Amino acid sequence: VYVARAFTNRIMTIGLSVGARLPAYCTSMGRVLLAGLEPAELESYLTHVDMPRRTAQTITEPDALREEIERVRAQGWCLLDQELEEGVRSIAVPLHDATGRTVAAINTSAHTTRVPLVQLHEEFLPMLQACGAAIDHDLAALESTLDPSCAAVLIEPVQGEGGVNVPRDEFLAGLRKIADDNDLLLIFDEVQTCMGRTGTWFGYQQWNVQ
Repeated sequence: VYVARAFTNRIMTIGLSVGARLPAYCTSMGRVLLAGLEPAELESYLTHVDMPRRTAQTITEPDALREEIERVRAQGWCLLDQELEEGVRSIAVPLHDATGRTVAAINTSAHTTRVPLVQLHEEFLPMLQACGAAIDHDLAALESTLDPSCAAVLIEPVQGEGGVNVPRDEFLAGLRKIADDNDLLLIFDEVQTCMGRTGTWFGYQQWNVQ
């Protein structure tokens, strides 16, 4: 379901607006969201989903889609080339909650006659990843969710789902200040990145916060 969209010149035959729905199996954002599912949830989806062929490039076999989703999970982004509609390619990255769980995705699309795959990957992807990181690390949005019943903030300093997602330099320090200002316990979940895997015993030590 689209919850926000920046409009530009129309490149698809179907109209998209807030509230529009597209199938997950053949869209870049959909595959990013599928890559964030637990294994049992993904298997349930692959067992029950109907996957009609939208174009000659559309993946319609469960095993092939599972393999593609695993690749998306490992690299942390999805590039889709003309599987939803002929002439349209897109690239997407996940958005995460404080625990690193994928909760949404953002993408950008282009027409095949204007943007080659290499440009989508080498130029568009870094900008999209930077945008995703800015949304993930929006301290003002995080602080706005706090209320008097909140006792602690739990976060993965380095998120390990969908690739390795490193916070901006100022993020953990800003989070430390929010916790102190609101008399909250700040808890770092380091299950995936502890014991020297980041170059220090714990990931948070890379940013000199406690």
